[in-house]
Order: sequence, then C-alpha cells, then structure tokens
Amino acid sequence: MSKFLIHTMGCKSNKYESTVILENLISHGWEEVKNLEEADFFILNSCSVTHKSDNEAKYLLRNAKHKNPKILNIVTGCMAQIEKENLLKTEFVDYVVGNDEKLRMFEVLERLKNSENKCMATDIMLLTQFNSTHLAATSQTRASLKIQDGCDNRCTYCIIPFARGKSRSAKPDFIINEIKNLEENR
Repeated sequence: MSKFLIHTMGCKSNKYESTVILENLISHGWEEVKNLEEADFFILNSCSVTHKSDNEAKYLLRNAKHKNPKILNIVTGCMAQIEKENLLKTEFVDYVVGNDEKLRMFEVLERLKNSENKCMATDIMLLTQFNSTHLAATSQTRASLKIQDGCDNRCTYCIIPFARGKSRSAKPDFIINEIKNLEENR
C-alpha cells in the first residue's frame, strides 16, 4: 500500500481538487499520512499566482526530499501546468501532473510509474469541456463545489488563463446532483 502526504497551496479550486485527489487515491487503497518521513509520495498541489508562491513550492519540494530522500515528489496545480519542463530538470521533482489530469491522480501515476515519461499535462488551452469529477464527501463545514474553470480574459498581470485554460463550466444537471450529494453526506 502506498502512503502519501498532500499539501495544497492557493485558491479554493485547488482545495476542492486536493479533496478529489485524496478521495481518488484512498479509493484505490492508498493511505494518507501526516508527516513526510512516513510518506512514499509527496503531492504538492501548487499555486503560481506570484513568484513568491513558486519559490515556496520549490522550498516545500526540496524540504520533502531533505526529510525523506526516498520520497517521490509529485507537483500538480498551476505551477506544474506552466513550468512542467523546468520542474522536471530539477533534482527534487519526480513527476509533474497537469491541472486536468490531477483529478485522476491514481490512474495518471500508474501510467507514469510504468513509463519513461515523467510528465502528464495536456495543453490546457485546448480543453473545451469542464472536468465534472464527482466529490463523494467533504469534511468541511461549508462545502465547496467547483462549477467553472479557466478564464477567457487576458489581463496583462494574470497567469490564470495559461494555468487553467479557457473558461469551461459544469452542466446544470451535474451541479444540482453534486449539491444533493453534498447535502446527503454532510
């Protein structure tokens, strides 16, 4: 059984998606642990809004390898989407998983572990459909429900369209079903 520790940086979308990753891995027999020394995998769901967040992410990855040299570091999230090639050149990143692929983390890692390729990240700008991934439950008092991803604006200062792609929305039936599911499981 693989053991993992997940750390989430940034926005509510990342927090929601980390819960999806957590459920995905646990449903396949993985065990979440609370410290790096016990973990086989460290999953960093990164943010890339500022250079400060990029630097913090790199620090966390280096620190994970320092505390547990056998750990496999997986970077996902916005920094992974934007900096995938550069991240793979470092000694502290083992796998890079894109923003769309992270919602199927177990399946993606199984493919990457059996491949020479250490990165799976779709060109986010080519995505046209919202990834309607079901969240079974939430431990939060106020549940989050992701209904939109990406952005069609191209503000000069903003990296979000390049990290999350074009604007894509969930279908109304999916949203209603997820609200009912969250209500039943609270």
